Order: sequence, then structure tokens, then C-alpha cells
Amino acid sequence: MRNPNKQVRKAVVDALKTATGLAVYENLVPIDLPLNSQYILVNSQSKRQIERSKSCWDWESSFNIDIHSVNEKGFSHSVTVDDIEELVLNAIDAIKVDTWHVKGREFVDSISNVVELPDHTVNRIVVVYNLWLAEQ
Repeated sequence: MRNPNKQVRKAVVDALKTATGLAVYENLVPIDLPLNSQYILVNSQSKRQIERSKSCWDWESSFNIDIHSVNEKGFSHSVTVDDIEELVLNAIDAIKVDTWHVKGREFVDSISNVVELPDHTVNRIVVVYNLWLAEQ
């Protein structure tokens, strides 16, 4: 039995870097990010077996894409994260995962919020996706 996590994570990170030109991190960001920066986190990855074929299992792989725009305190730029989200949606819609066949893509949810930190205001959108994968 193969675990699709590392190939999915790599495919998502690479696709988002190419589509957006932004820094894309797995789970955590560097502590010293500059003001007025945008970045993406890929996190909350999970998987489950969903269907048995003749020789292997199909998997459902879920993950969050967490889009951030860091602004000066008190300034919100929702349109920035909206534009990035559009690039993200198009990238995932065309994603390929090495050594796996992507049988389906499901956009699950998109949640936006604004986070007030002591020195910054952060616009966020969290996009949730499922991929249906079969071993090649």
C-alpha cells in the first residue's frame, strides 16, 4: 500500500508557486516575513481509502490552502487574496500528481477572514480541496 501524501503535497506546492509566483510553505511560515507580503500555506492534509480496485486502493486526499496577505495595522486588502484565490482555483483544477492518476477534484469550501495582530492586519482565505487518486 502506498501513501500519497508526499506526492500530493509536492504537486500542490509546486502548482501554487508556478501559478501565483508567491512563496508557498508547508504548515509553517518563517517568523521574519516582511510587511506587505503575500504567501500561501498548505496544511491540514489528510487521507482515507475510499475504493478498492483490482490491485490497490483509491484514496481521497484532503488539504487546506491558506492564502495570506499581511498589511499595515488597520488596512484590509480583500481584493488581493481574492485575486490569489482565483489563481489557486485554476491551478488545482489542472493539478497532476506524480505516480498517481487524479480521478477527481472537489472544491469543498472557501472561508475568508481578517486577523488583527499587534502590528499587522492579515487578510486570509482558506480553501479546502479533496483529490480522488488512483495508483498508476
